[in-house]
Amino acid sequence: MTEYAIELKNLIVEYPGFRLYVPDFAIPKGFVMGLVGKNGAGKSTLIRSMLEIIPRSKGDIKILDMDFLHHDLEIKNKIGYVNDTFVFPMESTPEQMGYQIGQFYDLFDESLYRELLRKYNLKSHEKFKHFSKGMCAKFSILFALAHHADVLILDEPTANLDPVSRREVLDLLYELMQDEGKTILFSTHITSDLDQIADYVTLIDKGKIQFTLSKDELQERHQIVTIQGKIPEEMKNCLKGIKTIPDGFTALCTEAQQFSNTDSISFRKASIEDIMVYWDIQNV
Repeated sequence: MTEYAIELKNLIVEYPGFRLYVPDFAIPKGFVMGLVGKNGAGKSTLIRSMLEIIPRSKGDIKILDMDFLHHDLEIKNKIGYVNDTFVFPMESTPEQMGYQIGQFYDLFDESLYRELLRKYNLKSHEKFKHFSKGMCAKFSILFALAHHADVLILDEPTANLDPVSRREVLDLLYELMQDEGKTILFSTHITSDLDQIADYVTLIDKGKIQFTLSKDELQERHQIVTIQGKIPEEMKNCLKGIKTIPDGFTALCTEAQQFSNTDSISFRKASIEDIMVYWDIQNV
């Protein structure tokens, strides 16, 4: 039986102009789930409702088999939340934050905290205002690790970073993946990040989850097709973002393995970015 770090059932969040509906969503323990979708698709709403930052209209949320109603403090001790905004005072230092904020976590490990700061070259006495954006992002993640968070929820943590800083953060996350006890939910619009580290990918669009697939299954099933002549009737319901080209059509096929031996159709692998782009194109 699969154990899940996060489970959502029949989750509904509503506010003017937007409705999020998630009938069923789960992340197995010890894996990295990439959450993708265009701006406004519902990624941050999903995460913020999952963490009880915004209220839900309906639904069940369990994190590590606990709900916020009965286990609020236990859950907060077990999760680390990082977004694209640095929340620590810029005039403070890592040492000050370890002392002032670490005390609020039951399992804050000062020796581990200092070890992580040394390992990732973050000076404990240097003010955050002198940190680069990449250093700030790494610190936010390391702070969560220092209180032994089992679930890391990352909402666009690399959004404002330059390529070098992004690489440093991704390398850090890759190291975390080696610890099979950690579970990571990684929301990002920089899909190339997920090509490197995700085990599963979830696409959300217009407040609804379109699919959750392992990365291997995603690449097997979703491919770009070029069709010479007419589109086979049995294939039409499997195509997204159909575009006309000379002598035929191109599109994203969501069930490529079913048509791999069809004459007059050629296939190529689709990146996660390809899938997002084609998914958003209205069929002709």
